[in-house]
Amino acid sequence: MSMPGEDKDVAAEKWTKFLQDQQNKARDAMHHGKVLCGQPGPVIVPDRDKALSEFGKELHALADSTSPSHRGFQPWEPEHVVGTPRR
Repeated sequence: MSMPGEDKDVAAEKWTKFLQDQQNKARDAMHHGKVLCGQPGPVIVPDRDKALSEFGKELHALADSTSPSHRGFQPWEPEHVVGTPRR
């Protein structure tokens, strides 16, 4: 999807960057994780919850791109979303 008036190529570049950023966030959460108190000192463990959350955001965007209603970076119009109040 694109913002109203946004060039489709710009929207595609933003989408690609979003996918890459989400993948990096998920990877960072697994590799750098979170710090837990341990003996004799702090222990770094993978933050699987954060990694899965970031991966889920990426997967959502990727799955949406296969839908005919999202294909081609057409403009996003909130009034077409079910449950969105009309102005």
